[in-house]
Amino acid sequence: SLCSAGVTTRTCFTMTGAELRLSKYFGNSAKFWLGLQDGYDIEEELSARKGEYQKIKKRNDYAA
Repeated sequence: SLCSAGVTTRTCFTMTGAELRLSKYFGNSAKFWLGLQDGYDIEEELSARKGEYQKIKKRNDYAA
């Protein structure tokens, strides 16, 4: 996982059980709640490091 690869703990998320409780209450899956959290985390990361990510070129941009 990214967490075990040394990524900062701010970007690491572990299941707390809240996802299971929410899925039981609302009748959907824990994966749904994890997906919402993932989407939020991605947007936060992009916002925090916008300039850094804009400097990265697509792989095809390097082709001659």
